Amino acid sequence: MINALEHALKRFYQFLARSLALALWGAKDNREIDMSEVEHIGVFLAEKLGDLFVALPLVDKIRENYPAITITAITSLESKALIANDPRFNHVETIPYRIIPGIKAAFNIRKRNFDLLLDLNDSDSNTALVVSLCLSRGVARIVGVGKKKFARYYDRAYETLDGVHNLFSLAQVLAALGIEPKSVSRLAQPYLPECTLVLAKEFLADEDSGDTNQTLWIGLNLSAGDSMRIWPVESYRQTAAEIYSEYPCARFLLFCVANDRYRAEELKRVCESQIKIIPQGSSIQSACAFLSQMDLLITPDTSLTHMARSFDVPVVALCRDSEHFEYWKPLGQDEGAIKSKSSDGIASIQWKEVSDVAIRLLKKSAKGSLGQALQKQTTTLVAEGDSHQ
Repeated sequence: MINALEHALKRFYQFLARSLALALWGAKDNREIDMSEVEHIGVFLAEKLGDLFVALPLVDKIRENYPAITITAITSLESKALIANDPRFNHVETIPYRIIPGIKAAFNIRKRNFDLLLDLNDSDSNTALVVSLCLSRGVARIVGVGKKKFARYYDRAYETLDGVHNLFSLAQVLAALGIEPKSVSRLAQPYLPECTLVLAKEFLADEDSGDTNQTLWIGLNLSAGDSMRIWPVESYRQTAAEIYSEYPCARFLLFCVANDRYRAEELKRVCESQIKIIPQGSSIQSACAFLSQMDLLITPDTSLTHMARSFDVPVVALCRDSEHFEYWKPLGQDEGAIKSKSSDGIASIQWKEVSDVAIRLLKKSAKGSLGQALQKQTTTLVAEGDSHQ
């Protein structure tokens, strides 16, 4: 009975959203977009941080082709914390990702008078549709991606591309602006203040030498937001021990949110390897600064995957058995995404598989190869010293 009522309410909600869409917008405009007439673009970003990171290369490409255009980001409060001072954007506005509060906010933001709106919420979202129409004022052209059922409400609509990374699906919108979508091939780094990077480097500096260049920093992310993406502390411990046995110069930085701090403290307590925990209360900018200093990251399939890849940090991503596996795996890596063979989540992924992949990725990196060479050199000198005694 409850499920039937929920489905009925959902259908009614969708009916209202589409009716409002027709009332606000009417027929779409099929004409080509003349970019010489576009002075202000609103980029309506998806809610999650991972989606933001995938969208940044598109903004860079727009800025590269149209440097004089004003670009306003419309995003969540969480994402604004990262891009508030990003020079990519002239303005950053926040919006609730719920239909009624979203409409209220949109009627305020629309005063910026957009000429073009990019809806990068890669799905048939009722909220994204109605908010985009409100923002347009019936004047701005709207380009959307991931639109199938709602395609008729957009001036240009692109469906989600199957079997490719999310970046290449979102990049389709560039075609409407006269930009080749295939010109985007990698993620873009976020803007980070120099002081944030300095603090991260100081925190990681080796206590003895004060030099991080002789250290391999391995990031271990313990937080993921839901039980399907929680990997056991013991699996992290065994993985760290295996990496440390191969690379004695390895050190480990634990990433976690406040609610998972106890798991990080437990891992630090039981792990023989040298470990630090990200400072309590670290901002998202600080987390990015720490990620930029890592030589490898091991993480559930969260936004940290895309943050790390934006800095070209190799990632071992622990992924659920999901149809979106190709869509969110680490971009630009031949390996690194490990898919769970269980519908219960990533807890069933074996630590040995993770450590093997991590060590292979480290061996491919210049710093990882150097670390291994130093280890072999030390082993040889010790052996020679023993033979002379």
